[in-house]
Amino acid sequence: MGKTLLEFQPNKGDVLPSHKFGTHDVVALKPNKADAGSASLGQGVVYRLKDSSITEAYGEEITSMLTVQYRMHEHIMSWSSKELYNNKIKAHSSVAGHMLYDLEEVTRSSSTEPTIVLIDTTGCDMEEVKDEEESTMNEGEAAVSIAHAKLLVESGVNASDIGIITPYAAQVTCLKMMRNKDAKLKDLEISTVDGFQGREKEAIIISMVRSNSKKEVGFLSDHRRMNVAVTRARRQCCLVCDVETVSSDRFLKRLVEYFEENGEYLSASEYQSS
Repeated sequence: MGKTLLEFQPNKGDVLPSHKFGTHDVVALKPNKADAGSASLGQGVVYRLKDSSITEAYGEEITSMLTVQYRMHEHIMSWSSKELYNNKIKAHSSVAGHMLYDLEEVTRSSSTEPTIVLIDTTGCDMEEVKDEEESTMNEGEAAVSIAHAKLLVESGVNASDIGIITPYAAQVTCLKMMRNKDAKLKDLEISTVDGFQGREKEAIIISMVRSNSKKEVGFLSDHRRMNVAVTRARRQCCLVCDVETVSSDRFLKRLVEYFEENGEYLSASEYQSS
């Protein structure tokens, strides 16, 4: 075997098959931990390679190889590819159409059928509040997020295959308190965006928290963090948010519109009555 050109730390779902370039093996993996949190992470391996000596030596073929991803259903990937990568990222055929109900012992249901889900809390009296440390939380939205996770578990999805991501520490605490009331959800992972860096789950639920009359979104508009949150999902990504509030930001508005156009739209009121 020849010299390996790219040395990154592997992670399940991130490893691409090696390709031969002359006498060299080229293996495309995720960025190492030293890159986590840096501005370059938002650009991704593909774009950093374009300015590297590797590209100069081996040409655009190596860049093309790195545009194939092996984690996400194509509908989850497409928003990120269009918004941040000029439509250059493609899903490998092995993951492009994989569904939650394809997993062993998971039944096909109204909860496991969609790949993209938007749960809108607008008009459901679920406004954000501040905790004692001035972190933002939204108890109503947390309850809806937990309710969706329960529906997935009832359809056979392992709780350990589901993750809830939220940008606010107070919301993480609120969600964990609700999770701990149900033994079936004990393996449900809940964390901030940074806590899920370099990770993945079969289903990801994103609790965006912000809901206020001033339409303030805070650091939800951080493109890199939102990209990380969405792209942790392999087979289903569920966005829980106040559409009116988050749509005040142009970047988030495009995200919401993508979910509306390509997935299932639900009102949070449907979860309140269940």
